This record gives sequence, structure tokens and C-alpha cells, in this order.
Amino acid sequence: MRIDLVAALLGFLASFSIGVPIAFCLGISGISFLLLSGDAITVAVQKMYSSIDSFPLLALPLFVSIAHVMEHSGLLEDLIEFLISIFGRFRSGMAQVNIAASMLFAGLSGTAVSDAAGLGPAEMRMMEKAGYPKEFSAALTAASALIGPIIPPSIPIVLYAMSAGGAISIAGLFASALVPGIAIGLSQMVYSYFRSKRFPSLSYSHEKKSIREILQLFVRCLPALFLTLIIIGGILGGIFTVTEAAGVGLVYALAVGFFVTRKLTLRKIPLLAVQAAIVTGTLTALFGAGSLVAWLMTTQQLPVIISNYFTSVIHSPYIFMLTVLGLLLIVGCVLDTNSAIIMFVPLLTPLATSVYGIHPYTFGTLFVVALLTGLLTPPVGTLLFVMSSLAKLRIEELLREIWPFVIIYVLICVLMMYLPAFTRWLPEMAGL
Repeated sequence: MRIDLVAALLGFLASFSIGVPIAFCLGISGISFLLLSGDAITVAVQKMYSSIDSFPLLALPLFVSIAHVMEHSGLLEDLIEFLISIFGRFRSGMAQVNIAASMLFAGLSGTAVSDAAGLGPAEMRMMEKAGYPKEFSAALTAASALIGPIIPPSIPIVLYAMSAGGAISIAGLFASALVPGIAIGLSQMVYSYFRSKRFPSLSYSHEKKSIREILQLFVRCLPALFLTLIIIGGILGGIFTVTEAAGVGLVYALAVGFFVTRKLTLRKIPLLAVQAAIVTGTLTALFGAGSLVAWLMTTQQLPVIISNYFTSVIHSPYIFMLTVLGLLLIVGCVLDTNSAIIMFVPLLTPLATSVYGIHPYTFGTLFVVALLTGLLTPPVGTLLFVMSSLAKLRIEELLREIWPFVIIYVLICVLMMYLPAFTRWLPEMAGL
């Protein structure tokens, strides 16, 4: 085996094992290979820069900025109050509010872990106050947090499209993921309704509001709902590109914060800019380093070797997708979602689309949903540790309540495999 390949692999494993951020692990691996193979080190800089010098990639900082602006504009509180006015008087009301908030405020921070850590404590307190057991409250909050990065606008989907070489339409992937994302949310609502019947301590303390009061709350939520309409409707209607929609959405979010809710001030703008810059810088560094490694793997014909291996043992596209599903459930447990996308998309996506003939929208949506599900998968799913820490529970106490939600996500993945219209109907209707 070549010494440069061994050194690159050992460099990655050693740095990863001691907790070095994954972007630096990839950079160390790529630069080690270049040094030992005798190539100019300037190649690394050129490849990393060319990968991030991309107009569609501008959507990332814009979407991240929108999330932070809307969070500080106070619209989340209005949305929660409106949802409570609708669902709060029912037995499973607080569970439905938790799920619906995740669907309507999808991707508030861009990652499921951040959504769970940011909104999770408030959602769990809300549910526990209504009489839900702490274990179920934590499990549901973790499961609903995964809906955010699936329903557009979705940072993982943007990264997936860019990691695939930019050949796959981001707008098409957005449309492809919308129906599965809604189906996951509705499935969680149905399960929570029946599961709530087993909790005798649930309260019905929320007063039934009049139609007039509900309409008043709805009007207060309209600015947040219009943002979704502007972004998703503009993209699917062909009015904006994804990057343009993100830019228009940010201008709208700023206008709402300054002139409608008036909770956004000029003093907050530097803080919001810093928060967005931190997230964007992390993602950009990750994407640049990942692109370098992906280019090196291509030059060494690693995708060809992997393709030949898969085609020699797997002949059915359905068996291939099941294999990928199992792989991503494991990978999602141990790797950050965005890191895993950048590392595995260049290897698996060409294989899926070119060799097995799987539609790129179907495979892309399946890839993202399966990888996110790994965050919930016992015994080492990242969200399990986050929620157990926030709720002060042992992992074992969460497992019984988390399994039904994992099964929901897996069943949706299987449905995507065997029912192509599930992911392709909306993109085809929108002409994407």
C-alpha cells in the first residue's frame, strides 16, 4: 500500500480520535497526502478556494442569518401561543404544539442538534407542565428537532447539492424533501395522539379561546408564515433561485424585526452577524477541506474502486439503497451531519445515480433523512446525549420512548425507496 495514502488515513484517524474539529482532520489528511506524494502544497489552497467560490453557496450564510434574525424578532413566541390556542385544549395538545412548531419554524438554527439544544428546554418544560413524563417529552423534542433540517430551507440539503458537484438542483431537492418532511411530522402527531392516551396525568388547563382570539393570534403569526411562503413559494414558482430567495428572505426578516415586532435593534445586529459568521465559517471550512479530500480521492480513482466493489456484490438498486440506509444510520451516530455529507456524498451519489439509475432527488432526500435519523439511533446517537443532558435523564431512560420515532423515520426512508412519486411528485409539478 502506498505510504502517502496510509499517512493521510492515519493523519485523519489520529486527529479525529483526539477531538480535532472534522474540518481540520480533513485538511490534515489532504495536506499530508500532497506533501508525501510530492505535489505542490499550493494545490490544496487552489482546490479549497475554488470549491467555496460559488454563487449557490452564498445561500448558506443568508439562511443562517435569517434563522438568527427571526429568533431575535420574537416571532417564535407568537407562533407557540397560536399553536397552543389550537391544540392546547386537546389531550395530546402540547405534543402537537411541539411537532407543529418544528415543522413551521423548520431549521431555526440550521442543525437538528442546535434546534434541540436551543428550543428543547422550553418545549420540554411546556410538556412537563402539562403532565407528560420527562422521558417522552425529551424523546419527542429530539425527534421533532430532526424535521427542521428536512423541511426547506435546509442547510444539509444545500450542502448535499454542492458536495455532489453542483449538478443537482437545490430547488429540486427542496421540493423533493418537503413531502417526506411533512409526512414525518404528521406521523409523529398521530403516534403522539395515541401515546398520550397512556398518560393519565395530562392536564387540560388551557382555556378554550374564541374564534376572534385565535384569529388575532394568527394575524400576529402571519409575518413568520409569509417568510416561508416567500422562500418556498418563490423557489417552487420559479421566481427566485435558492440564493436569491435567501437574500430576499433576509431583507424581509430584517424588515419584520425592525418595523413589525420592533424587537430587533441596531445594537443586536453585530451580535447576529457574529453568530451567523461563526456558523458560516465552520461550514465553509468544512466544505473547503472536504472538497480537497474528495478531489484527491477522485485522482486516486477511489470512487471507481468502490463502484466496482458494489456492483460486484449488489445488483439491485433497492438492495443498494437499503445498504446505504444501514450505513448512514451508523455514520450519523458518530459523525456530525454536515461533515458526513461532505465526506460520503462524492463517493455514493455518482454510484447511486450513474450505476444503479436512482433518481438524484430520491437518493438525495433519502441520504439526508437517513443521516439525520442516525442522530437518534441508539446507543450513541448525538441527540440522545444532548437530550439526556438537558433533561437530566440516563440514556437508558430515553431508549424506550425514542424507538417508535426512529421507526417512523426508517419507514419514511423505505417509503421513499419503493414509492418514487413520494419524492418526485412535487419537483415534477414545479417543473424542477
